[in-house]
Amino acid sequence: MSIILISYQYVIYYNIELKKYLIMGCMVKCFYVISITNCFK
Repeated sequence: MSIILISYQYVIYYNIELKKYLIMGCMVKCFYVISITNCFK
């Protein structure tokens, strides 16, 4: 029972970390797109 609970907590933790990395990746992409479009203006 405790093993299932611990693994469940790890899954939640990794999901949160994954979302953080995805959001950071999107922000970086948006920043590059904005900087590229600003260069062409």
